[in-house]
Amino acid sequence: MCRWSGLALVCVATLIAASSLALAQVPGGSAIDLTDEERAWLESHPVIRVAPDPDFPPFEFFDDGGHYVGIAAEYIEAIDERLPVEFEIVRLGSWTEAIEQARTRSVDMFAAAVQTPQRQEYMAFTSAHIRMPSVIIATTETSEQMALRQLHGKRVAVVSGYAWNDLLEAQHPEIVLVTAPDIASALRMTSFGIVEAMVGDQATSSYFIGREGLTNLRVAGHPPHRYDLALAVRSDWPELVGILEKALASVTPAERTAIVDKWISLETPSLLRSRKFWGIVGGAAFAVALTITGILVWNRVLKSQVAQRTAELNDELEWRKEAERELRRHRDHLDELVKERTAELSAANSKMKRDLDAAALVQQSLLPRETPDVRGANFSWQYRPCDELAGDILNVFQLDATHIGVYVADVSGHGVAASLLSVAISRVMSPEVSESSLLINPSRSGGAPEIVAPAAVAHELNDRFPMVEPSNRYFTLLYGVLDVTTREFRFVSAGHPPVVAVVPGEKPRLLRAESWAIGWVPNTGFEEHLHVLKPGERLYLYSDGVPEAMDPEMKQFGDDRMIEFIDESRLSPLDKSVGSLMVRVEEWCSTTGPKDDITIVALEVK
Repeated sequence: MCRWSGLALVCVATLIAASSLALAQVPGGSAIDLTDEERAWLESHPVIRVAPDPDFPPFEFFDDGGHYVGIAAEYIEAIDERLPVEFEIVRLGSWTEAIEQARTRSVDMFAAAVQTPQRQEYMAFTSAHIRMPSVIIATTETSEQMALRQLHGKRVAVVSGYAWNDLLEAQHPEIVLVTAPDIASALRMTSFGIVEAMVGDQATSSYFIGREGLTNLRVAGHPPHRYDLALAVRSDWPELVGILEKALASVTPAERTAIVDKWISLETPSLLRSRKFWGIVGGAAFAVALTITGILVWNRVLKSQVAQRTAELNDELEWRKEAERELRRHRDHLDELVKERTAELSAANSKMKRDLDAAALVQQSLLPRETPDVRGANFSWQYRPCDELAGDILNVFQLDATHIGVYVADVSGHGVAASLLSVAISRVMSPEVSESSLLINPSRSGGAPEIVAPAAVAHELNDRFPMVEPSNRYFTLLYGVLDVTTREFRFVSAGHPPVVAVVPGEKPRLLRAESWAIGWVPNTGFEEHLHVLKPGERLYLYSDGVPEAMDPEMKQFGDDRMIEFIDESRLSPLDKSVGSLMVRVEEWCSTTGPKDDITIVALEVK
């Protein structure tokens, strides 16, 4: 992967150098011929605030010492030497923040930005001084080459505020965009399968793939659009655009080449001109000559040693025979030890099996023993773990006389670690009223307890369960609160599959609510959604073990087949509908059995 990243950077650097040589030149970097009006404008604007992208290597970023560095930074330094003006570097937390600061005129200029129709509303651009190709990044599990039209209907990661965000929204609205705060996050989302692909520039993507060690990623396509980076200034300063164009034109080809060579190596030294190469060749020749001489000397010595070695070999043969006899005695003893250890391991395995069975019973005891009995709503659920211990957990509980809480959580992975996290989730998602309760807070004025909003619950869970070493566990969650009097269902989805809504007389549909999984991104917010149910409407909540169940040919059950089976059972009682769906999923993967836990929860209003 590192070799691939290096080659990608060399290709990009070659394009940058070629494009730089095509720009206007002023021999020797001579002084810029400014008009009187331009000089007067610079005198009235002595300080220009530049907001770089803080994490866009090798083009611009801040090093460990907090210094602004990169190719774009070198251009700013070159322009600074040519103009009677001070460039003030403003370090912000992200490129999204830099975009917002430019909209409000809190900063004046970008050193490297792609010109888009959205940005032209508040920024003016010079000609491009840096050019680079764009790429589609996917996992190595996909072998085919991709084009943008092949991403229609798929989830694609883009960095918030980057040009690809604007371009895909405008030209490819069929692509489901998932914005990430930075390039590293977008690449990790692709590596972990949260999205099908990521679109960005080749140089920066290659850099972060190597730095993050994401060895399962590859370049899957090259969109026709290029990343042409230019200087961008606030649109109410058109005078500065012309001044900067003159400054860029005065940067000589030699200076441009030096800037590129400083950050990306373009030359592969010839071995024939390398002192190190000839040193190695000379050393090898000397070693060969020395070896030949040694062989000749050794042949003479060998003749005198043959007799001595023959006697030594006879002694060694006797020693080996004795060693073999001793080895047989040890082998017989080892057989006895193996039998003893096998019995001990069998006993330990039986104890472990009993412990796992006991742990599974404890985990299943956390499932709802009965559904709430309230007027106006029915509930039903099915639960099938794929191993003794599961990562799925669910619950349906009464919050007060008119509100019912329901959730489905799916922990990443399987086994003991996932099971422990699911048990912890069940404990904190308790409807008991207390000061430490996550779902219901006692009233501070002595009135009725206060039901915590689902979005606030997700936010608190995200703080309590960060995805940290060594387990790197996270979980998806769909939590909702149903008001049986108004039929309002307020819910939050944290990376969880969408809800299936079935209205009498209508086709079932998916209530999509995209968001991050719990623990994935620190200090993130979660959006709360409201769905008002119609009389007789049903909602189906489930874990990804339903649509992602696979048959022997590794074909997934899928959303369409799941919706079709739900639609077929719409006239059946709710519990039979849920049971029928579980049977269909189990039949789909009956040969090999489910590879993931399967959880289904449904509710129906009257």
